[in-house]
Amino acid sequence: AGALTGTQKAAILCLALGAEASARILQQLGPEDVEQLSREIARTGMVPGETVDAVTKAGAMAASTALFVA
Repeated sequence: AGALTGTQKAAILCLALGAEASARILQQLGPEDVEQLSREIARTGMVPGETVDAVTKAGAMAASTALFVA
């Protein structure tokens, strides 16, 4: 997952979380970010399971770190 851009990682995370959770994430973004992320989601094809695992683990670690620091 290291070679992926932030937008690619966000797209994979949204696809892994499903439509309802992804919609809640998109509501927190500005219009340009929503457009960029939506395009990336549409471009994203099949993602290997190990890539999804790496992205979701990294996202969970980042979220828990943000909560701890805040």
